[in-house]
Amino acid sequence: MIRTFVLVGVLVAAGVWGQDSPWLTDLDAAWKESSTTGKPLLVVATGSDWSTPCMRMDVEVWSRPDFLSAAGAKYVLLKLDFLRQTVPSERSRGQNLRWTDQYPFQALPTVYLLDGNGFLFGQRTGYLPGGSSAFLGLLTAFEAQKAPLQGLVDAVRKAAPGVERAKAEDTLFRQAEAWNLTSQYGDLPLRIVQDDKDGSAGLKTRYQVIQAHTRLLATWADLPDFHRAIDDLDKLAARAQPWPDLQQKVLFTQGMIWMNAFRDEIKARDTFRKVKSLGADTEAGQRAAELLDQLP
Repeated sequence: MIRTFVLVGVLVAAGVWGQDSPWLTDLDAAWKESSTTGKPLLVVATGSDWSTPCMRMDVEVWSRPDFLSAAGAKYVLLKLDFLRQTVPSERSRGQNLRWTDQYPFQALPTVYLLDGNGFLFGQRTGYLPGGSSAFLGLLTAFEAQKAPLQGLVDAVRKAAPGVERAKAEDTLFRQAEAWNLTSQYGDLPLRIVQDDKDGSAGLKTRYQVIQAHTRLLATWADLPDFHRAIDDLDKLAARAQPWPDLQQKVLFTQGMIWMNAFRDEIKARDTFRKVKSLGADTEAGQRAAELLDQLP
């Protein structure tokens, strides 16, 4: 049954993105069309030959005539396929690397909505239930984010250097976090620390913790001793106590290390319980709850 489903998913994907498909596969051509027509660029980063969530989205949404008709009228459609079972072309591999350098993701599928100038105002990772209507609703919600986000960017540009600008940057970064768009604003934590160098805005410590956590996320797997990562996260969690949302993220990372690096289900479960206790309705809290259901 599983093999049959996978095969159907691959065949559907191949048919959808065939010669007559509205989905483009050339990044430069998609940018050009978006710039020329003024249509937003809808990008799907997928793994069509290995990722079950991607295959399900192919079957349930991206291949459906109702979706293609509605989305094709409003957006330029681009698929970037991160293949594993087949060897991608050099062109495909190169443009995929270009994309992830500018718009990184943590898992597939990830969808993006941008304008022709590269301004990102919508991003989501993972399978979305509900078929075409749910996915089109998501895109409508993304579109509603563009003007407020642009307003926050403009506010940062107009703010006076120092405390005023640090506060404007903080507002922008928090909104980007809420909308999963921080990849576009990776330099903001450093800028906030610099603008609030004397700490008078009350933001310096928070963004130092964010910087340290981001660095650790990128490097912990290369450490010779994973206990060092656990110790560093303990210290960061203590510094993050004034901000439960930030402490949650730090502790969630620690729980993932206990689970994946040490295979210590007891400590992972205890850590995820702490994460959930800090806010069950947040993204980190929901992910911790899902993992707690999976742990013995």
